[in-house]
Amino acid sequence: MALPRFVVLKSDYNNKYLRYIEADVEVYGFLQFTEEKVMSPYAKFEVVMAKRGKGLVNIRCCYNKKYWVRWSENHYWIVAGADEPEEDKSKWSCTLFEPIYVDAKTIRFRHVQLGHYACLWRMGEGNIYDLCLFAGSNAHDRDHCDVCTIIDWESLSFKNMYIVRNFLKILSGRSCRSRPWSRRPSPPTALRDETSKVALPRFVVLKSIYNGKYLHYVKEDVQMHGFLQFSGDEVVSPYAKYEVEMAKSGRGLVNIRCCYNNKYWVRRPQNPYWIVAEADEPEEDISKWSCTLFDPICVDATTIRFRHVQLGHYTCLWRTGDMYDSCLFAGSNVPDRDQCDVCTIIDWESLLILPKHVAFKGDNGYYLSSRMIEGYPYLQFASNDIGDPTVGNEVFTTCDGSVRIKSNYFGKFWRRSPNWIWADSDETSSNNSDTLFWPIKVDNRVIALRNLENNKFCKRLSTEGKTDCLNAAISTISREARLEVEELVLSRTIYNVNYRLMDARIYNQSVLTMANGNAINRTQEPSTVEVKLQYTERRSKTWNASVSLKLGIKASIQTGVPLIADGKIEIQAEFKGEYQWGQTDESSTVVETAYTVTVPPMTMVKVSLLATKGSCDVPFSYSQRDTLINGQQIASTIDDGVYTGINCYNFQYETGQVGTQPRLTRHTYRAGSDGGGPDP
Repeated sequence: MALPRFVVLKSDYNNKYLRYIEADVEVYGFLQFTEEKVMSPYAKFEVVMAKRGKGLVNIRCCYNKKYWVRWSENHYWIVAGADEPEEDKSKWSCTLFEPIYVDAKTIRFRHVQLGHYACLWRMGEGNIYDLCLFAGSNAHDRDHCDVCTIIDWESLSFKNMYIVRNFLKILSGRSCRSRPWSRRPSPPTALRDETSKVALPRFVVLKSIYNGKYLHYVKEDVQMHGFLQFSGDEVVSPYAKYEVEMAKSGRGLVNIRCCYNNKYWVRRPQNPYWIVAEADEPEEDISKWSCTLFDPICVDATTIRFRHVQLGHYTCLWRTGDMYDSCLFAGSNVPDRDQCDVCTIIDWESLLILPKHVAFKGDNGYYLSSRMIEGYPYLQFASNDIGDPTVGNEVFTTCDGSVRIKSNYFGKFWRRSPNWIWADSDETSSNNSDTLFWPIKVDNRVIALRNLENNKFCKRLSTEGKTDCLNAAISTISREARLEVEELVLSRTIYNVNYRLMDARIYNQSVLTMANGNAINRTQEPSTVEVKLQYTERRSKTWNASVSLKLGIKASIQTGVPLIADGKIEIQAEFKGEYQWGQTDESSTVVETAYTVTVPPMTMVKVSLLATKGSCDVPFSYSQRDTLINGQQIASTIDDGVYTGINCYNFQYETGQVGTQPRLTRHTYRAGSDGGGPDP
């Protein structure tokens, strides 16, 4: 019976697939019955017919392109380690196997040179060699540990990368990395196969396969401040958003930045296996413990592992049973058996966080309004006044990012019935997918809504005696499916701004020459000269939200302004006035200062004013009070703010005698109380 060219082998004993081990230091290159996914790139093997015939075969691992062979002359372990097939039966390195069918679907493989059957070997849980392939006996195993089901790889269905709802799908059957096998393990910096990388989204949310929770930044607990913990219940959270930055060194490696405090994942100095969000800048030197590089390794179509490059260990949900339970820990170079190191990747930019109180305008220029038609609560594009009480809606975002929308006029939630959208649901849970919608951004302020029960987009439709009513029955975002979103807010006030300086960072620091001047002494005696300098100090400040969508509403805001002074961040100046969220406010000030210097006889001394220019990111929470179009006032406390500022500090005078061998003297002055230039 002819074997398929490409096969997957499933153990009859434990129902796991045979896979190549590409990570562990001791069993690197071994073959082990531990794979859960039939389409894993580690589970694919090629059956190559032997040149000498007789039904014998060589078996090649498709991941590292190497043939099955004994580990060494003194071992019976079967590994994927031979660069070329060896058909001389007198050599221990012989790669020939004899396939022996048990029935139409199952098979045994006998190592020709040994005469022993390749068998799942039971070493006991906790032993790293447990379930690995071992040719230890010429007798059949009583428990069928030497029997495998043959699966034809080419009969499996594969799909390219795409996004379904908010889950990233990765090309199945394709590895995210590749590295050559050797009996002595390669270091964690081994070169990757540039053709087998996967492109991660820029912004991600990570959901644990083990406990179903999202990875959250811990900000409240002082002892655990900065830790990363799989404890979040909501995908739309400022603590769950991370930015994936490609490493400058390439090779598919990444730096991962927590978007709440804008700091990078790094080992914790006090306990070097905990992974925390504490590095102000990326560090790509793998010889340093502070290296921030991670290697993303896809497990299957939707899940991934991250390996810390400098350690060579996988980041894993760690089970401790204490306050650190479920925190991120890089303690092992072996993939976790319970998949505590495996995460589902969710594309943050596939999530759209709508404002709480909104109206929707259709492509016909009319607002979607609540109307009773034929006795049913329809939604019709029929009002030209945003102040109409029938056009208001309240948005409720669920844990997975989908939304439920409630008509203010009817006081009930939208529901698909059968494809018309009625505002008639009293359900308080999110279990009915007829009442769930997925918002998709089309353009600035323009979205589309997809109903999650039939996966169709909502559009303006005229049929069955209805005119311009909302209906979920189209598979594409047509002109009629585009909805312009407007907030029902007349005025907005931002107050009680609370900056979290413990989570702030300073970065992009550089020394600038702010001004130059000359002090000249044309006499034969030392002289004291006052040098006047003038420079322009520029600052910028931006307040933004990392989660909520503001849609251009200007707010009245009164708050202190963080500034960098003496190498740390202080709240010094005050800003008061109207401000549009996310807009950068730039200012410049001409400053005059004087410096007194003693100049030797017949000499010119050059005076320079130096300063450090730096950027800072400071997370903050704030209170927001909105006055709606109906006169109602809504107050809320939100913790998704990020302030970004740029200013100069650490002003210093530097003097140097002009000549062939100038002598430099530097005088440091503390910045003034406003974080600006030096005191005169």
